Amino acid sequence: MRSPGYRNTRLSLIFGLTTAVMAVLGTAGAVLLVFLVGAWAGAVTIGSLCCLFGVLRAAWPGRPWFAGRSRASDAAVYLVVGIAVLVFAPLANTPLT
Repeated sequence: MRSPGYRNTRLSLIFGLTTAVMAVLGTAGAVLLVFLVGAWAGAVTIGSLCCLFGVLRAAWPGRPWFAGRSRASDAAVYLVVGIAVLVFAPLANTPLT
C-alpha cells in the first residue's frame, strides 16, 4: 500500500514537469508569434503565461520550481507583471516617433 505522501510527491512531479513544458512551449510560441504575427501577439502570450503561473502558484500547495518562499507574494507578483504586460502589449507594435 502506498502512502499519501508518495502520491503527493508523484503529483508534484507531474505538476512540475507539466509547468516546465508549458513554460518552454509558451516561450517558444511567443518567439514564433513575434516573427509571424507581430510583437503584440508575443507580448500577449508572455503576459497570459505570467497570469497563468500566478494562478497556478496560488492554487498549488507546496513550492514548485517557479516559486519563491511566499505563496501570496509569488502569486501577486506573477499576476501584477502579467497584467502589466497585457496592458502595455498594444504599445509593442507602435513606433516611438
